Amino acid sequence: MSSIEKSADPNLDLILNRLADSGDAQKYRKSFLIRRIDHRMRAKGIRTYQEYAKLLSNDPVEHATLTSLFSVTVTEFFRDIQLFHLLRTTLLPSMVHSNRITKIWCAGCATGEEPYSVALVASELLQTMPGSHRLSVFATDINPNSIRFARSGIYEERNLKNISDEIKSKYFQQVTGKKSWQISPQIREAIIFNVGDLAKVAPPASDLDMILCRNVMIYFDKESRERLLKKFYDALKPKGYLIMGQSEIMIGRTSSLFKTIYTRERVYQKS
Repeated sequence: MSSIEKSADPNLDLILNRLADSGDAQKYRKSFLIRRIDHRMRAKGIRTYQEYAKLLSNDPVEHATLTSLFSVTVTEFFRDIQLFHLLRTTLLPSMVHSNRITKIWCAGCATGEEPYSVALVASELLQTMPGSHRLSVFATDINPNSIRFARSGIYEERNLKNISDEIKSKYFQQVTGKKSWQISPQIREAIIFNVGDLAKVAPPASDLDMILCRNVMIYFDKESRERLLKKFYDALKPKGYLIMGQSEIMIGRTSSLFKTIYTRERVYQKS
């Protein structure tokens, strides 16, 4: 079925309207929603939107399963090595020197690799510095299954390909009898994981030093992106940092709220 035929199918409109009425789809681009609906239909062996619309209206479990697909779960430890080099050498040192408590929000954290990566870098840095400094990392995602997974801190061997042997031996312990590893309690305790829809949830703290929201807003419509960027602006402390994905840029009225610090890594600072 072509995209033109899809857009003219009243049953697809019925599905999209049902999602919008429930508040589960208002911020996403229509093309993104259709791809997720099509993916779920293939998984169920359903060939028509009419048949899927009927299933969705009668089965709340299917509705929950579909909306869970809206969460983007593509992630890995130290995704974008250059960004984490910048965090280690420049951004985190500038924040830690000026604060007793450094507060960071990973918004749209998926299964936890990003907040754990931030906490690992920060832990290594704090050990080299005099004085008493603490790190608080807040991590939110709309998918409760992803948050449950992240809280466990257990990852398979193949997920640790970007972890050096030194960091692995220092902060990970192999799960007995399995080819998986668990992050140390020291790192897990630095992170507060919570389920939350970025379009609805309040920031986890005020005067945040940094917000990472990478490769999430590309799936949002323009108005939702602008509202979210304004929310980030309000939550950051003066000169706080916002880091976005490499495919994401400042848009509309929010462009004046931040200045670009590092173009390639999409690092912005509150104006």
